[in-house]
This record gives sequence, C-alpha cells and structure tokens, in this order.
Amino acid sequence: MSYKNLYKIFGVLWRVVPNAIYGNDIFGPYCPNCKTDLKYHSLNEAKCDHCEKAFKLPHSQGVTKKQAYRRYQASVRSGYPVVSLDTPPTKVKAYSEDKNYFIRAHMTQKDGRRIAVVYVGEKSKKQSKKDYSHIFIDLDQQQIRYDTTNKMPDEFLTALVCEFKNNTTSTRFKKSSKDKRK
Repeated sequence: MSYKNLYKIFGVLWRVVPNAIYGNDIFGPYCPNCKTDLKYHSLNEAKCDHCEKAFKLPHSQGVTKKQAYRRYQASVRSGYPVVSLDTPPTKVKAYSEDKNYFIRAHMTQKDGRRIAVVYVGEKSKKQSKKDYSHIFIDLDQQQIRYDTTNKMPDEFLTALVCEFKNNTTSTRFKKSSKDKRK
C-alpha cells in the first residue's frame, strides 16, 4: 500500500505514512469531498472548514484515530496466507496396499484449516487420476469432500464414516450400475 493513498474509514479519509523508527503513522481525518483537514468541534463530531460539511465519528479523536489505524492494518493483513500453529506439526502418513489396491493418507493445511487427504485406488502400471479417488476430510469444518476429476469413491468403497469431535458423518454408496450382476 502506498503512502500516497487515502483510505476511507468511518466515512472520512486517512493517510498512512511509513515511519522507520515507530512503524507507520496515520494522519487525518480529511474531508472526503475536498480532502481538507477536519477539525473536531465536539467529542465525536468533526467539521470541514472549507466545504462546511460535518461528520459524526464513532469516538473521540484519539480513539477514532487508533481504530482507523487498526482497520488499515487489518486490510493490509487480509491477503496474508494463514498457517495454523494451534496443533503441533505432524508427519502423519499412512499407506497400505495389496496386489490390486492401495490406500494412502496424510495431513496437510489449507487456509489455516487441518485437512486429511486420503487416496484410495486401484494399482495400475500407468497410474492416472481415473485409477484412484481423492478424498478430503476437513477436520476443522467437520466436512468430507472429494475431487470430482478423479474416480468417484463409490467405485472402491461401500461406506465412508468419519467421527469428528462433535459429530459423525456417514456416507453409504449405492452400487454403481456396472457393478450390478444379473
């Protein structure tokens, strides 16, 4: 963000200038119409001496300025990726197979949420997305999802049950039409 930008917060304008010693400084409020400095005429009312427009602000000058700066900081941080440190880092990985099938699982994070990723599939010399199912178990939102570009889970599983902290999610798969025998 540039120090030449003006930021509209509480209906008035503010300017943030980098300060190498104290961090950023915030200046304002300024009139959104003519960009003139606003003058406080009462505890929470500022007025533009140029266009004579009055602005009701939520708090006194010092508190409003601090809150405006906090909102500016939040807008700067809004694009930062979130990495959760609430749970200890783990290298949970599991793998099992027989001569025809495999199952693999590992833990990861996405947007600060803990996700278990499970692959269930059929072994093939030329492994492709259509040889396995890709299942996502979101531990924080307590949801199960799967990647529709891969093979559907019902081609390998008859049921999928996840026991979360607050509930249990269960999915029973119907046999696909190609599995039905006459």
